[in-house]
Amino acid sequence: MGPGAFWGTRVMEIVKKHDSGGLVWKRIKLTTTRKANAKKRLLRVWQENLNWCQLVQYQRWKLWLKYLDAKCPRFVTKKDALWRQVVDKKYGTRWGG
Repeated sequence: MGPGAFWGTRVMEIVKKHDSGGLVWKRIKLTTTRKANAKKRLLRVWQENLNWCQLVQYQRWKLWLKYLDAKCPRFVTKKDALWRQVVDKKYGTRWGG
């Protein structure tokens, strides 16, 4: 199924929760409004996942910087050391020192 095939369908199966507490598959006609709402919801879910991943990476990054400041004071002072150039090349020079 191509990337446009999902949204091009006229009928979409959804899970609908009834009062009985069980989940039931139901086929609904996919109108333009329902299609737009489904797209918005998927984008919101994907954005939340992306934000969560970025937050985890940012926290790792902060931890790495804290380690360099505490355990490697030479990293801040010796600008032309070979190992500093390697770390700068690998992780970037966004952080000071």
